[in-house]
Amino acid sequence: MRMNKNPIAELQSILEGVDKITLKIREKSAGAKDMDKLRNLFTKPLFDNPALSLQTPEDLCAAVRDAENGDHLLQVRKAAEGPPSYFLGRVYSPIGLPYPLILEGIHRSPHFPTLDDSFEKLFDRGREKWFMRLDDLRRPTRNFLQIIDGAGSHDVDDFLIRLGSSILGAARHEDQIPAKKAAALLGLPEFTQAMELLYFCLSADLAAIRNNLETKTVDFFENALPHAPLHGLLARLPSMSGKAVDALPHQALAQYHRLAAAFRDLLDAHTEWGRPPSPTPVYKILYANLWRIDLIKKQIKESDEIARAREKLITSSNTAVDEILKSVLRKLNTI
Repeated sequence: MRMNKNPIAELQSILEGVDKITLKIREKSAGAKDMDKLRNLFTKPLFDNPALSLQTPEDLCAAVRDAENGDHLLQVRKAAEGPPSYFLGRVYSPIGLPYPLILEGIHRSPHFPTLDDSFEKLFDRGREKWFMRLDDLRRPTRNFLQIIDGAGSHDVDDFLIRLGSSILGAARHEDQIPAKKAAALLGLPEFTQAMELLYFCLSADLAAIRNNLETKTVDFFENALPHAPLHGLLARLPSMSGKAVDALPHQALAQYHRLAAAFRDLLDAHTEWGRPPSPTPVYKILYANLWRIDLIKKQIKESDEIARAREKLITSSNTAVDEILKSVLRKLNTI
């Protein structure tokens, strides 16, 4: 049976309509006509199948996964009140990658629960798995590549896949999420970038990346996704000897232990928290509020303990980056 419309585009249109009415429901401004329209959207057949609609979410998710090239994914999250929230995206998930990749976010409901900007836990083919989020990088990647060589959509896909399967696939890990939340809570961008640099040195196939590294990939981490530590290392990597490249993981491991110790001190630091306020360690505040870090940023008070631990972590982060990059420069100067 041939479909008359692009089923993914039709689904996207329906989800956008649902979200508009959901917003009205949340604002308590939805009327009878809105509720009638919502019922019609939920019962509208999809994929030219009268049995498929938003009312059959499990079957609909399976149909989306099997549609076209098998590279689309639909997620449905129930809400405490009102209609569910939705994520519809295009993914890349072959065997062998560090993570399956979200290449494009086609539709994301405003209230779809998202824990992290870099990773998303999604249900796919019978089980939950972590996906690396590259959808937020799609626009800056397109802009960056168009400036260089007028790239189209497929070129953007290819570039994101190379990033996700090599550099970002090594630099980022779902285990980093609590640490990144702490960095967001206390304003520590140096810590996040130092952590990603060390993970890259410890996890990447550095020799393979060195042999295949393109100038535009290096430039990407300066102009599209600014990351001074990664850019500094990548810029020097092609000139490094095999012996120097092999030494990087050992050096990164030593710095990782120092950085982890400084982070533990921050987690153990106390501040006044709760009602009535009482001395509470940062780790309890952090793990109890992982899903709402933005909401508690203004509520947490920087005690003397936190201030000292924060400064120590900043120093450790800067030292870790400096030691890696200085080590690389020393080795380059001896070649």
